[in-house]
Amino acid sequence: MRSHLFLATFFSFLLLGVARAADIAAPEPSSFDRPARPISYEFTMGELPWKTSGPFTGVTKNFRRNPIPYRISLAAVTFSRPLFASGASSFWRDFDLLESVVWSSITRGPENHWGGVTAGFRYHRALPGRLPLSVFASFQGGVGAIDSSGQRYAQETDLTFTYLNALGVRAQITDALAVDFQVLGQHISNGWQTHPSEGIDCSGFSLAFSYRPGRRR
Repeated sequence: MRSHLFLATFFSFLLLGVARAADIAAPEPSSFDRPARPISYEFTMGELPWKTSGPFTGVTKNFRRNPIPYRISLAAVTFSRPLFASGASSFWRDFDLLESVVWSSITRGPENHWGGVTAGFRYHRALPGRLPLSVFASFQGGVGAIDSSGQRYAQETDLTFTYLNALGVRAQITDALAVDFQVLGQHISNGWQTHPSEGIDCSGFSLAFSYRPGRRR
């Protein structure tokens, strides 16, 4: 679990640096895929009431034996842009780079809150038909701090790591505004700084509003 968590966080930030350095010429995408300016600002609110497992924790002893019924209320501000300013193919143009500031209020559990920063990617695909809908999947990893309680099965260090994974549907309301409805999961743990190292794994639903400014005149 420790190696998976550190690798997920490391590669998220490594690919973030690669994407920032990339400047590849490519065809102009459609107005639906890429509105006038590439950067968008997103605000997410979510309720994660279910103790569940993420993609790296479902088979670990930590998830199976942690008896604390954690619940999380999450808020995040995300900056999104195409992974490549210009892509060589329509497939790569469907990837977005995400950079987020996340605040997780722990509404059930010995701790009270977690805050941190994450980075990652989202792949979206427009659905056929007249309605401006698309489906997407996203993954982000990052680092932050929690008000650790030191209790058994809880968090024993303030320095913690997280990842967020989501599946959802986006409705493009106008060229500038979009609404996302998604199933969202969050994992929080200290990355085996202590032994044992119990993690927090919660899932639920979230709603996000996205604004992409129009073209400068």
